[in-house]
Amino acid sequence: MGKPGAELEFTPLSNLSIIVSDVDRTVSFQDNIVPITKITPLLVGFSSQYANGRPTISGRIDRLTKSVEIDWTYENVGENTHWELKCRPEGPFRDWG
Repeated sequence: MGKPGAELEFTPLSNLSIIVSDVDRTVSFQDNIVPITKITPLLVGFSSQYANGRPTISGRIDRLTKSVEIDWTYENVGENTHWELKCRPEGPFRDWG
């Protein structure tokens, strides 16, 4: 038996594009297009329920700091994934409109 947390491996993620569309009210990244559920001056929230073995994807984008959290929730809890990302360069998003 190893040390607690030893089974966790962190793989750096780079060049991930996250597209927030105010027109379509979606957040897109990788092969996922997720509906926006909330937009405030400081936050974009998104969530979508998938069927047929696909996970629920939910998350938030902090519009001021550009930090992003994304969760994949599966039927089998052991497959759940949580990402915490920090976009570079840092700084606020431009306002829509």
